[in-house]
Amino acid sequence: MALSNRRKLEDIQEVVDRWRERCLVDDGSLLYEDEQLWSADRLSRLYHNVIEAPLLDARTFIDKYKEQLEGDRQLVLLGAEVLAVYYLFAWQGAVSGATKRRRVGEVLGWAGESLADDSAVSRAFGEEGIGHPGQFFLLRPDAQIGFVVDFARRLKESPADRRREILDDPWQLRDFMDAGAEESAAAMRHILLHLLQPESFERIASGGHKQSIALAYSGFVEDGEADLDERLLTIRRRLEELLGKPSGEVDFYEAPLAGTWGAGHAGDGADPLDALELQKQLVIFGPPGTSKTFEAKQIAEQIIRRAALREWGPVAYFKNQARIEALVLSHVRRLQLHPAYSYEEFVRGLRLREGKTVYEDGYLLRLVDDINKEQVPEGERPLPWVLILDELNRADLSRVFGEAFSVLEDRDSPVELPGTEPDAPVSTIQLPEHLYVIGTMNLIDQSLEQIDFALRRRFLWQRSGFDAERLAAVLPELWQATDTSSRYQWEQIADEMQAVIERAALLNEQIGASPLLGRDYEIGHTYFFKVVGLLERAEYMHRKYKASRFLWSRKGEPLQPVRDLWRLALEPLLDQYLQGVDAEARAAELSRLGQVFLHGQSA
Repeated sequence: MALSNRRKLEDIQEVVDRWRERCLVDDGSLLYEDEQLWSADRLSRLYHNVIEAPLLDARTFIDKYKEQLEGDRQLVLLGAEVLAVYYLFAWQGAVSGATKRRRVGEVLGWAGESLADDSAVSRAFGEEGIGHPGQFFLLRPDAQIGFVVDFARRLKESPADRRREILDDPWQLRDFMDAGAEESAAAMRHILLHLLQPESFERIASGGHKQSIALAYSGFVEDGEADLDERLLTIRRRLEELLGKPSGEVDFYEAPLAGTWGAGHAGDGADPLDALELQKQLVIFGPPGTSKTFEAKQIAEQIIRRAALREWGPVAYFKNQARIEALVLSHVRRLQLHPAYSYEEFVRGLRLREGKTVYEDGYLLRLVDDINKEQVPEGERPLPWVLILDELNRADLSRVFGEAFSVLEDRDSPVELPGTEPDAPVSTIQLPEHLYVIGTMNLIDQSLEQIDFALRRRFLWQRSGFDAERLAAVLPELWQATDTSSRYQWEQIADEMQAVIERAALLNEQIGASPLLGRDYEIGHTYFFKVVGLLERAEYMHRKYKASRFLWSRKGEPLQPVRDLWRLALEPLLDQYLQGVDAEARAAELSRLGQVFLHGQSA
């Protein structure tokens, strides 16, 4: 079963069952006994308004949605119920229960209705949620809602008994869903499959994550089994059998499975773990504050864990977690580069020792020596070693690497090093096949075009940008670590923190579209972490009587922590980025971007 039984999700399942029977098989309502809302005609109207004739102005989704529902009571009620389905899967850390209730309740309010506290939908929103829905899901609710409506309206083209047949058969359901699927709403495709058939489809909203798992466990699947979801089901059943665990205890997002396939990498793009395996050298590049070093460490650990899983097999791998942890600790090396770092320190140079000038190995040659001396148990192949080179572009790379450029590309042949001690053999350098190199690089410090072509062709390049998903995941953890969290629970501030995430995404969207800046000048998600500390220190958080608003006023105006985040962290950074622009244009752009973040004005 793909749905973990450690999660208390009875209320979510009740809503899903009600949606299936009342709304998809029948034409009824998720919330009301006497309404007929999910009819083919009404679904077609809603689909036309949201997808076929979208509103393209700068208003928020919810403002546009109100106009798209046309003030028609039954269309409004249908719109609220579709929104409820949209939110069912989402983990509380991505969208809080308070936010879900408020937004569905707001839509119901347009028809003079409200979301009852004791309703199944309201109770479902109080549960933990099933999984993280992904960054695109959060940023494009219109596309995801459009997918739900399109799926339902196409289903209505068949008689009720045929609808039930499709819904009851996981592979018919998959094929039917894919017949109308659009890539712009891929997350909702995965989400609906899991909601309707949790026994057969994983609680995974990312096709990229599914592909990474299938690659990591490819040895569990016969070559002829082509469909991705079928392969994952085979992998799950094999893991249950080998580990002797029930389905609910096999979770790809939890240890020890999470470390084997690349969990934590956002999006549906190329998996950096696969890129590193392919080329052996990878550069993670992007604006400052996008967790490049953190991601490099993750990838380094995971490539070792993946190799151990393949080499030892799953049973031995899961039985030897202490050995794995020790290997990760010893096999991952991190070196911080800087402008003064030299070839002599990295490869080989002359040193004065006991009154004599001698050649001495640098960091890279000593690392190669450590790797070559490693004692590997008989019958085993050595596991990967990973060298992380932080801030590649701060050093003169052509000089620092020297002959290492050649051996990065050709691991089979040693290259001679200049300088030889009298009566000593010629020194050479050759990199082991199982040494992987990950570099990190800030584009603000040096553009990709300025990087030596000799370096560029020897590495694959993975962009790291603003990640709303990671921001949503980290903010609750940061809040729980504060002393103030004992007085104010995360649930109390989650709704307003979600607004910070949405404004951060909007700000970066505008920076990317700016002719004076562009996507290389995005503000990394780590800059927005500071809002937690600023809120904790806000004077009104420490009064005798508890605050009722935290980051935004009831009218949506920014309160002191948000204003301070802009004034102390975001505006100075953008001002620095715009230093090459004339003063008047710089001031105008800073003012415009301030309005975007503080007031949501993107025009």
